[in-house]
Amino acid sequence: MIVLKNRQTSRIENMIKGNIEERRKRTVVSIVVFLILPVNIIFTIDNYLKGQDFDFIAALLLAVNFVLVLIYLHRFNNSKAAYTIMLYSTSFFLFYFIASGTGLGTILYWVFLFPPVAFFLLGKKGGFVFSAILLTVVSFLLLFPLKFVINHYPTAFSLRYLVVVIMMIVIAYGMELSRTRFRDLLLMENRLLDSEQRRREALFANAGDAILIADYYSQKILEGNILACKRLGYDKSELAALNLRDIFEDSVLSEMIQTIDITNSEDLYLRETDWVMKDGSTSPIEMTSALLRLDGARYIQIFVRDIHERKQSEEKLKTAYEEMENTVIERTAELQMEKEKAEAANQVKSEFVNNVSHELRTPLHAILSYSQFGMEKYAKIDDKKRLHYFSQIRKSGQKLFELVENLLDLSFFDTQKGDLELNLVDLY
Repeated sequence: MIVLKNRQTSRIENMIKGNIEERRKRTVVSIVVFLILPVNIIFTIDNYLKGQDFDFIAALLLAVNFVLVLIYLHRFNNSKAAYTIMLYSTSFFLFYFIASGTGLGTILYWVFLFPPVAFFLLGKKGGFVFSAILLTVVSFLLLFPLKFVINHYPTAFSLRYLVVVIMMIVIAYGMELSRTRFRDLLLMENRLLDSEQRRREALFANAGDAILIADYYSQKILEGNILACKRLGYDKSELAALNLRDIFEDSVLSEMIQTIDITNSEDLYLRETDWVMKDGSTSPIEMTSALLRLDGARYIQIFVRDIHERKQSEEKLKTAYEEMENTVIERTAELQMEKEKAEAANQVKSEFVNNVSHELRTPLHAILSYSQFGMEKYAKIDDKKRLHYFSQIRKSGQKLFELVENLLDLSFFDTQKGDLELNLVDLY
């Protein structure tokens, strides 16, 4: 992500890239050659004036070698070959001057420069090979001088000098080893940072919510993920040209900025609102925003979740609840009516039972009373009186029978059993 990329990571990344390191090597070599070349030219002129033909030719060839190395270094991309040619050709002329005894020993000081330069330019392996060759040739020239050499170096001096050269090679190797390890650690750290950056970019691009990143002060949109472009209907270039005020209401933005500024990035600003899409329509969303501080800059990061389907579900649920509530009210009213009907029927039934019990007791009481009178006065009354008692008992029993028949008919109707017979009745 453009906004979330750490600038320190970028500096480390640029520092350890091969092309940056190579340019630094070229710069160092060019500076060294430009410093040595005037000295070499002066040395060449001095040998020419003194009539030292071999030294003059060697110094002249060395100067030409430096010039060719500079041309090759700046004209071609194979810098390592130029470094190798420069080091080996320069060391060849150095070997000549050591073998010829030129400079009465001062030329030996230049040997100390070769190991660190070789390790820096050629790396551990190339530098070690060059240093080993350098040590071998210099040792041979000092300990076994050629017959035509006029100035011989004492053996004790040569041995001490070779020990110093070996120490210089070891120190140069250790420095290169430390530099290489440090570079490898930086490379490893950079790979981890790159991997983490790519992972964050993938999470940002493929997040399940729309994400917008904008400048805190101008509210200009700096970046949006794929889902944000899809939901709003813009492509990335169109979205990057917008301002937050183009898709959110001013009141929402003012409240959001005030909230995240007060909370100082500790809390999130969360609310439900609408945003405006490319076609001018609006859609309900849930937005969560926070303040980002990165390298001294302030940004607004907004997570947007589409709640259109949730709102539809809530509306359907509300409608279903209202319908269910209406159904419950209607059913409750129906049950209340049924309850009132049942209570009324129960009241009628109670009144009917009271009336029937009264009607049953009347003929039954008459039967019991006349039968008791007949039994008590049987010997005292005449046949006419007895017939009257029996007539009353029969009349009361007949009435009781009719009442029982009516009750049975009613029970048949209650159980939905029995036949209904319709007859004409004269009410007058």
